[in-house]
Amino acid sequence: MPEDGLLDARALIALLEEATDRASHPADGSSNGFPALAVQLHARNVFQWTRESQVRDPTLSYARVAAIKREIDASNRERALLVESIDRLCVSRLRPDERSGGDGDYVNSETIGQLADRLSILTLKRVRTAARAEQAVGGERAECLDRVERITAQLGYVAECYDRFLAKLRAGSARMLVWGQFKLYDQSDLTNPEARRGRAQ
Repeated sequence: MPEDGLLDARALIALLEEATDRASHPADGSSNGFPALAVQLHARNVFQWTRESQVRDPTLSYARVAAIKREIDASNRERALLVESIDRLCVSRLRPDERSGGDGDYVNSETIGQLADRLSILTLKRVRTAARAEQAVGGERAECLDRVERITAQLGYVAECYDRFLAKLRAGSARMLVWGQFKLYDQSDLTNPEARRGRAQ
């Protein structure tokens, strides 16, 4: 592992693939190194994948749908905080926020935490789609295999973006901000008019 403790895309994807089958429930948050935070983030994505599949069941009662939606909102809140935690860790290790920012500095539209989240989701999609392909036959199997191929291409694309940005941060030629999460998915969210209305009543 590099001295700064941050994983390159290949190592991160391998870690997430290995974690997928044991990430049915949100992971223990007791460790805050980069690999542990990445696994916790992946566990959130696995949890939400499962809940979002369940909530599409047409036989569910309205009350059960509402309960699952609240679980997804709570998990989304934790997921956003984990992305922010990864970014804070990167900033603390690499200090990209301490540079004044010249015209030649590289900036990226997504942070390392946001890119790690995208890699997590794509890894999960590939693992689950590949598993479905093994069970499917005929046209469905061919469609699943085609999707795996396209997801793999997308994964490679995002991995390249992640590695390039991380390399520039390590070299001191890039800047990165920690993005504050302003949509909190709960009743404290000041951007949600329904939440404000609920507090006023």
